[in-house]
Amino acid sequence: MLRSIGLDLANWEVRRRLFFYPEEPLEEGVSELRHSWKWLSGLPDEQLTPMWDKNGAHFYVGEVAMLENGKLVIPLRWFLRAGAMQMVYYDVHVTNNGLHVDETERRKGPASPLSRNLPDLLKSGIQTRLTGNRSKTWNKHWCFYFCAAGLPLACMNQEYFVHFVSTSQHAGPVEQVAAITSEIRLTEGERSVRDTGYVCNEALEGGGSRECLIIPGIFVETGDGPWQSELSSHSGDSKPCRFCEMGGNVKERSSDDGFLAIMEPSRNYSAKNISQQTGEPRTPADSVRRIQADLKLATYPRKGAEIEKNQQKTGTMDTLAQTVITELVEKGKEMFNEKGPSGARVHSNASIHATLEARLDERLEEGSFINSLLSDDRTSFSKSSTIVC
Repeated sequence: MLRSIGLDLANWEVRRRLFFYPEEPLEEGVSELRHSWKWLSGLPDEQLTPMWDKNGAHFYVGEVAMLENGKLVIPLRWFLRAGAMQMVYYDVHVTNNGLHVDETERRKGPASPLSRNLPDLLKSGIQTRLTGNRSKTWNKHWCFYFCAAGLPLACMNQEYFVHFVSTSQHAGPVEQVAAITSEIRLTEGERSVRDTGYVCNEALEGGGSRECLIIPGIFVETGDGPWQSELSSHSGDSKPCRFCEMGGNVKERSSDDGFLAIMEPSRNYSAKNISQQTGEPRTPADSVRRIQADLKLATYPRKGAEIEKNQQKTGTMDTLAQTVITELVEKGKEMFNEKGPSGARVHSNASIHATLEARLDERLEEGSFINSLLSDDRTSFSKSSTIVC
């Protein structure tokens, strides 16, 4: 994948269509991914393109720079407004004790007044976003493709700009995405590509001869409802929304208050017959906690029905963890029903629990059995999926 990204940048037909910075939409409205709130404001500063080139001078986020009027600032992120580069920044004040960064307010303003970057100041004494576009067919194969999120939407469905990643009849979406995220988070020693970037020698900019620093990341996942639910570790049931905790049983949702709670999730409904949470966003940490609780519960005998009830109640089920849960539940059932010649049970509940715990530890040592997308502390992929309430 990393080499494919580099070749995209080396290909002038792709390179000239790419946008590396988010852009404030005009009056016509949002028409490209770069216009989205997520790219403009939702992503952390460190996930965005870190540098802006002004006439050969490179200005980086997180580094002190000087404006034409002599004022010092620290750029935090770059974005476009009507084709002109803008920046979000902190003011820097010169005091008797040195430089003081005013972090009380994130200011916005044009980037054109920037005149001297950090290396220049020191001399004088003073991450291509990628989209994880997934295309699939629900017959015998699950397939992953990707293209650069900086491309115009008109290009994203054109074969020329789309790259094949993987396909399998046996490995499901969550299993394949584990390998994909592993490559994106490829480490060299203690250095992570996600944090330090990837220097791609093949990625010579079209029309130039400079190498490129690539900071890979998944911007958004696409696909139909079942596909996005699986990648979000969401099962539906009593909590049919992948985005929030709206839900309840059929009786509750069919009542007047329950229906209003679905239609107006921001309102607070405290009626005794409405137990659902209304509009509280799902988080990866909550999903991981619930999956780990189900894995732990599976180490006790005869807990299969309780686990299924929990999954229906919370709307959280991870297909990767489910393989281990099913294995433990079936093994526990087999041991519980095993009887000796006298007709008495061979295994006590405590011995079954100890055996299943050891089996769980053994399985977890072989690798992670929880959706790898849930371990991304920077992005909640349930928020990137289609909202179905």
